[in-house]
Amino acid sequence: MIFIKIIASSLLLFSLWMVNSIAKSLPPGTGQADVKANILILLDTSGSMSDAVPFTPIQISGPNDSDVDSNGNVHTINWNGGFISVHNYLGTPVTTYGTGGSSTYRASKIAIDTNDNVYGKNTNKLVKWSKTGMNTWTEDWAVVISSNGCGNGDDDSDIEIYDQTNQIYITDRQTNKTCIYNSAGTFIGSRNTSPTHNYPYAIDSNNGVAYHFTSNSTLKVDYIDTSRTPEGTGTSESAYLGNIITPPDFVYWSKVNDIEVDKRGDIWVADRTGSKVHKFSAFNTPGGGLEHMGTFTCSGLGSSGLGGVYGFGIDHVNDVLWGADYQGGQIVKANIGAGTAWTCNSAVGSPTSKSRMQVATDVIKILMQDSSLTDGANFGLMNWSWADIHYQGWNQYYCSSNPYIMCMDPPYNLPGPSYPQNKLSTFKAQVSPTGAQEILASIPTTLTQGYWPDTSSAGYCTFPCAGATYVDDALEFAKDYFNDAISGYPSPIDSSASCQNNYIIVISDGDFNGDDPSAVTLQLYEDLGIKTYMVGFALTDDPDTGVDELAVAQANWAKIATNGQTETVLYADNEIALINVLRDAIRQAVSLPLTFSSPQILPDMNLGDSIYQSVFEFENKKQWKGHLKKYKMDSAGLIVEPEDWDAGELLNNVRHFSRKVWTVFQNMSANDTNNFTTANIGAFKAEMYLDDSIPLQHGIGTEPYNIVEFTRGADAFDYDADNDLTEDRSWKLADIFHSEPALVANPPDAVSTTVSNSDDYYRHQNNYTNFKNAQANRRGIVLAGSNAGMLHAFDVITGEELWSFIPPSMLSKLRRVVSSNANQTNAIYGVDGSPLVKDIYYDNSWKTVAISGLGKGGNSYFALDVTDTENPKHLFTVLNDPVRKKVYYWAANGFKTIHDYNGGSIDENYDYRKLGEAWSTPKIIRIKIGGNDKWVAVFGAGFNNNVSSDIGSAVYVVDLEDGGKTLKVVDIEDKNDPNSSPATNYVINSVPSSLVPIIPENTSLATYNGALVYFADYEGKLWKLDLTDQGTLYDLQYLYDAEATKENERKVMFEVSASIDEGTNKLWLYYGTGDQQQLASTSNQIQNQIYGIKDSEFPSFNSSFTSLTQTDCFDTTNQTSCVAAADQNGWYANLDAKEKVTAKPSVKSGIVYFNRYVPDSTNPCQPGNAFQSTHDYRYGCTQTVSSDTGDDKISLGKGVATSITFYKGQQYIGLSGAQSGDTSIDSSFTLTGNILQGAQIGSSSGSNPFTPVIKWWRELF
Repeated sequence: MIFIKIIASSLLLFSLWMVNSIAKSLPPGTGQADVKANILILLDTSGSMSDAVPFTPIQISGPNDSDVDSNGNVHTINWNGGFISVHNYLGTPVTTYGTGGSSTYRASKIAIDTNDNVYGKNTNKLVKWSKTGMNTWTEDWAVVISSNGCGNGDDDSDIEIYDQTNQIYITDRQTNKTCIYNSAGTFIGSRNTSPTHNYPYAIDSNNGVAYHFTSNSTLKVDYIDTSRTPEGTGTSESAYLGNIITPPDFVYWSKVNDIEVDKRGDIWVADRTGSKVHKFSAFNTPGGGLEHMGTFTCSGLGSSGLGGVYGFGIDHVNDVLWGADYQGGQIVKANIGAGTAWTCNSAVGSPTSKSRMQVATDVIKILMQDSSLTDGANFGLMNWSWADIHYQGWNQYYCSSNPYIMCMDPPYNLPGPSYPQNKLSTFKAQVSPTGAQEILASIPTTLTQGYWPDTSSAGYCTFPCAGATYVDDALEFAKDYFNDAISGYPSPIDSSASCQNNYIIVISDGDFNGDDPSAVTLQLYEDLGIKTYMVGFALTDDPDTGVDELAVAQANWAKIATNGQTETVLYADNEIALINVLRDAIRQAVSLPLTFSSPQILPDMNLGDSIYQSVFEFENKKQWKGHLKKYKMDSAGLIVEPEDWDAGELLNNVRHFSRKVWTVFQNMSANDTNNFTTANIGAFKAEMYLDDSIPLQHGIGTEPYNIVEFTRGADAFDYDADNDLTEDRSWKLADIFHSEPALVANPPDAVSTTVSNSDDYYRHQNNYTNFKNAQANRRGIVLAGSNAGMLHAFDVITGEELWSFIPPSMLSKLRRVVSSNANQTNAIYGVDGSPLVKDIYYDNSWKTVAISGLGKGGNSYFALDVTDTENPKHLFTVLNDPVRKKVYYWAANGFKTIHDYNGGSIDENYDYRKLGEAWSTPKIIRIKIGGNDKWVAVFGAGFNNNVSSDIGSAVYVVDLEDGGKTLKVVDIEDKNDPNSSPATNYVINSVPSSLVPIIPENTSLATYNGALVYFADYEGKLWKLDLTDQGTLYDLQYLYDAEATKENERKVMFEVSASIDEGTNKLWLYYGTGDQQQLASTSNQIQNQIYGIKDSEFPSFNSSFTSLTQTDCFDTTNQTSCVAAADQNGWYANLDAKEKVTAKPSVKSGIVYFNRYVPDSTNPCQPGNAFQSTHDYRYGCTQTVSSDTGDDKISLGKGVATSITFYKGQQYIGLSGAQSGDTSIDSSFTLTGNILQGAQIGSSSGSNPFTPVIKWWRELF
């Protein structure tokens, strides 16, 4: 089999998937990919876990100047100590360098280039330290400044780097020159200055200007890039001066020791005598800007405050200012921003570190919120420490006398006669589908002091830390648990699923007490097939013991890994490393289900009778191979072979360096469609290593360059092991997975001169016809997102890739492709959401706008202007980071702003705090706000992985006319109460599905402007949102409650379908339930349902409407005769045991189609069966009986069925996992490849319903 996705143009757009059956993982419904792995984390809670994560303190000694590298590390000259210190973004010490060699002259000023090389100057020398390791800088060269006619300089004269050229500029007051060197230390020349220099100098690389103080108390502005002067040309030094109005609290201009420019172009000035920092507005034109905006101190530091800042550096990515406070003997950290934003919240002096337990649990929390990991596994957590039966007296003594050890009260002790009361193996969460959610809830938010070696010297822990390191008993208990030998703790192993993977991950910080545990890990593997990973975390050797504890621990750890069949111990010394090793281990455990999801079928605009077929081939430990094929169709709707073209094949004929791949970011041209190159890496490298959870230390040398080249299509990670990293990969196009392609060609929308509220009349009013005529011959493209992290544009006629766009929110995720193993990469999610395209009118012109989410790729949306399909423009990108509690926003020109909500509040224009994984495809509609037309995008807040209602449980309305700023965040109720015991339903609500707006263009019944928007949330509630000009804008009510629970699995991840009954003029909504992450689940408690719910208030909005439940609707389960339901509020039907709905329902000619799936309950590793049931749209009664079996549902064969496309009286369905010769397929259907084709069914209800047509280019319902 081949895994395919098919898209049809004309009236047809398919989305079908298949996969090679040989040595390839299989899609949902084929068995193995549906069976989740079981992962039990065993966390060491012994006393030593209260120790701090080790680091070497750095004694700050006369901090004189600072600068920040692309990783967020702050480098500070310690003048008194004669060295340069490095601290990470948290203020934790990293390393020191700069002693010995030529730098014994002691640098006084420092600057860092785009490649993280460091330059320091003292009285008469310029020294370069090249980055030679992860945290290593080594002296490269030193040159004597005076040898180039620039005088001996001054200790306090300044040094800056122009990022566009990486040239070094040094001020020299004695000769009134600015001396220029290149990165090799070669003198380039000098620029005379007048009036004379007065020390400080700063360069704004974005705008090509430099600022320096002069002897007459003036801040002078020079154009380094003379082409940017108002005349377009200029001399080596411009004559444009900006004179600052001296603020009252400025003490002496002569005591201004440093100036720096932030990413907005605003200027920050260090006033060392006044113990203050000043801010001035950016220079715009001669005489413009440079106004005093504020004066700042550091009262947040307490009584110490600022002593006197001699120099500082700015982290442009995170908007952080680091000040070298020489007189205060500290390095000051302040969060800055637009306007007068300033929070001075920390100082580096004697930094503290989190305990090992704090770090471990923080990492676990991050990983449990990563759906790319938890989608493929059921997780559990068990704590363990002291557990030797010989020490019962110790346990009883300390349990009674030590308030920091919790060991005698349930649930800290586990039942069973073989487990003594002193056993501290403690289940925090059993392995289950809701295990990740329960793990997060179990981690305490209040710290408890540990006991190691006593309470006076112990650190603080989340889970209580006490006792010794007895992992043998913990593994014994885990073995009994997996063996189903402990009452009340059922084994998570599915005995009927031989393909299920089971893992234990042991996290420990020390050598083990007790018996050799490796024998147990061998037994776990031999008896149960359970593999064990060993993670050694932050172990240090105690020199007072006389024993090499580290060597002993490493030897024992190695035996656990070897006998546990994972071979290699995973080591981590800090939080960043622990995230990496655990993420890699979990990815290996879930490598099968990570790769698959149900295929989709989508209708599209009329471009002629053609089908676009998306195909991918899964490859283990490599990027998957993607295809996009175009086929012709005959008059009967049959596919004509062979294909016209395959975009994947065509792309292989293009060298990687010849492709047009672009992104947007500050310091780059936003209009260059080929700027994602190694030549521009200095502009975006820092962003590549700003992980969406915490900043990561970036790789040295070629890694960032290799990532760029690999993304473009080079074999930069040497797949073929021939040591040639410059050649092209054999296949460049990555898989087009969940992304549903969209077509852009001639503007398709209609125009009407009939006065109405419809968009047709609005287009007439705003000359849409002229726009259509002007764009009638533009080049047609197919937009498709791939998991290379790109939105591709392919020529609709030839299949040529015209360009590929990497959203700036993807830059920080590209490094995840890097594998620790040679000749391999990790498969990642990239642009995994579906683009939607719409013509909208604002700023007095029509524009064709494409907007897309990242899907499983992340919590991000982006929008492009594709009016000119060959020269697209970026409009905006937004990314939510719920771990760091920051919203990142990129404007049209790539300028990035950061909106922190750690304090609970955020700028309402950027309130994307609840944005989860961006699964919900936006819908673009026109609404009225204050009587004015406004084009907006509406979408669900996405998926939260069923772990936290802080994200996902909302609907967004965003302004497309103003860069995607939030107009309204509509919160959605979560019925789960985490504070009750047990929680109410263990279903953490979110809105991953797309929304369905009913607009006046759909039906004449809609007499309003705007839309009534309908959607179902994750826990099965059907909602109605008022976006009309009648009633209260943004009013919300829910119409029906499916009453989802953890047990019945009534979860909704697909959008609803709508139909209007022309007999009663009422709107009907249809949807079904089924946990798409648990397709293989065969629990007897599963009870999914399908629904037809009538909105009796349509087209009105009644805020006092009482929501419906099952008792208010007619039960049509197994009903073949149509009775009564149309006179009630709606109908429902129970699915068969273990059955799930796998696609949104489809409505045609009075019939509602539901495609369903039943797993193989005898062997979940084998494919289950797809079925289709059809129902009268008002009554819910069954409309089809199989001629083969007489059942009221029709067998579609082995695999998972997608939604339906109707074309020429036929229905087309994608069947994931389809196999030729499948005798279970009903005779009314034929199978071609993975496409099922059967006749459409006519209506029997006696009424002709109208199905709303919503005119997205990607879908015509």
